[in-house]
Amino acid sequence: MSEKLSIGDEVYVPFTKLGEDASGHSALCSTKILAINKKNITVNNPRSKKSCVVYKPFIHKRFGICILRIGDFGSEESLLDPLAAALTNYIKLLIPSEFVYSTGIRTTEELCEIVSRTGDLYTIFVLVGHGNDISIKFGSSDFGEPSDITSCFESSCKHPKLFISLCCKTGRRSFAKEFSSSRACSYLIAPPSSLHAAQASNFFQCFFWYHLFNGHSVHTSVKKTHRLIPEIKNIRLWQKGLIVKT
Repeated sequence: MSEKLSIGDEVYVPFTKLGEDASGHSALCSTKILAINKKNITVNNPRSKKSCVVYKPFIHKRFGICILRIGDFGSEESLLDPLAAALTNYIKLLIPSEFVYSTGIRTTEELCEIVSRTGDLYTIFVLVGHGNDISIKFGSSDFGEPSDITSCFESSCKHPKLFISLCCKTGRRSFAKEFSSSRACSYLIAPPSSLHAAQASNFFQCFFWYHLFNGHSVHTSVKKTHRLIPEIKNIRLWQKGLIVKT
């Protein structure tokens, strides 16, 4: 939570951090801030009608996930579409559907058009496609450089985003250093090597289980996912051009 908080703001808090079971349709609870101090905030528990003290990093002032399937024509039907659908269906088990947007694109122009219209509605962007150590593949032959992608967000969005790239090799320094240095990027999570679609889905589900359901920070959620699934421990967390140790 990096945005400024004020008393009366509507925020989203994991039910588990309110001492409640997340037995409804969402792992997050919409509530209002009653009081603020240096490390914690006090919010109203809509179920018990009592106030609860919550550690600031567990708070989401704005929230939304955009899943972008970046097509290549050749493997969309057999690979990219099923993976994007699996991610979308899973995340809808954790948060309401209105907080989730999933679509397919094939060009950086389409990316910029989507971001210009909806970018600040979403705090997390998930990139599903093919990559190499310097770029992400758009369409049948065009490879988008890191700056091609981040410039779309820098020109349209006020707040930095968490990016999760499930495109192979985009966690390597040659791509991730420049991408994560952008003012549009708060964190980049990406693999430095090839990644099977089932591994990508497994990481995604485990990460968001910790991040949304249990309310852990991005760093802690990646760390816990690495410990739980050693086979995908090489997926890296980048921030401001540097690898964050997990």
